[in-house]
Amino acid sequence: MKGRTYIVVTVLSWALVVLWGAYWARENSRMAATAATFKAQLIDQGATIYAQNCVICHGPLGEGVVGPSLNRDALRGDPENDADTYRFVYDTVSRGRPGSVVTRWQMLPNGELASFSQMPSWSSENGGPLNEQELRAVTYFIMAGNWNDVNLRIPQAKLEGPLPKAEGVPPEVQQQAEQVIRQKLCLTCHTIGQVGGHIGPDLTHVGSWGVDQAFLKEWIKNPPAKQHRAPVWFSNSAGIDPKTGQPSGTRIEYGPTTMPVLGLTDQELEVVTRYLMGLK
Repeated sequence: MKGRTYIVVTVLSWALVVLWGAYWARENSRMAATAATFKAQLIDQGATIYAQNCVICHGPLGEGVVGPSLNRDALRGDPENDADTYRFVYDTVSRGRPGSVVTRWQMLPNGELASFSQMPSWSSENGGPLNEQELRAVTYFIMAGNWNDVNLRIPQAKLEGPLPKAEGVPPEVQQQAEQVIRQKLCLTCHTIGQVGGHIGPDLTHVGSWGVDQAFLKEWIKNPPAKQHRAPVWFSNSAGIDPKTGQPSGTRIEYGPTTMPVLGLTDQELEVVTRYLMGLK
């Protein structure tokens, strides 16, 4: 009798062990799936936040224009394992960086551009619009590098409404420039004053950026071919090192532009760039 009881107890004990192991294996799998789903939701939320707030400076593919490129290997990784990268991205978005409120560029002797422009603080603690989870979401998105998810989330352009008057530009040039800008659908991507889109940089004050008319002509005529089309130095107003002729900090290459060749004539380029240079 005792032998039978021992066998029954042993069998039941092993059955419990097997069941317990199966339960925890299933529970671990469920927890892993839940964590993966939550991570995917954060990245998706981050793509929307980026599309609504960050594109005009960093580009729809993270290629960089007014702000530095974010679509680069140094910023990719797993947020849960790459703690240093996560903290760098999160803190930069949260706190911003000092500099000129209006975009300000400077051409260096070698033709490269340095930016002394401010990045605003985005966290609610620092006066920005994003809470902690939203900051976390956009950090997850940047580290994931799902740049193809951005374009369809960008807000629609506002195409109706007057364009601002440019300083020192004759009325006939203003009128001609407005016609070209509307005909070539520039406002689909760019904001000028209270009108336009959010894909390319806001051009409301482009005449104060520190570039000249020749630069704008080259840029608009053939954007993909424009050398030194955007800054590679972001110096937070630290100034230029007199010994090296370069700003302090890390050099950051920009990616390929998404701006197409518009096929403007020389006369159209002339009136448009005169108008843009008058936007102060």
